[in-house]
Amino acid sequence: LNGKVFYDKDSGKKVPSASTIKVPIMMVLMEDAKANLLDLAEIHTLKSTEKVEGGSVYSLPDDSRLTLRQLMETMIISSDN
Repeated sequence: LNGKVFYDKDSGKKVPSASTIKVPIMMVLMEDAKANLLDLAEIHTLKSTEKVEGGSVYSLPDDSRLTLRQLMETMIISSDN
């Protein structure tokens, strides 16, 4: 809206982001891939400290290798934190 405030309710109040944070994360990944700042085929090695109990990747062995695309898709499709 061209920098104009359209609606404001408790804008200074801190609240947990929950699953809403996943959409902007995906947007940044896609924009960075489009700008050739990262490759979604890049392999990421999953560490135990990155896993959240109950998440889709929680049951995967430590040091599992997933692409950034696989991690992004799991985050969005499976609602994995």
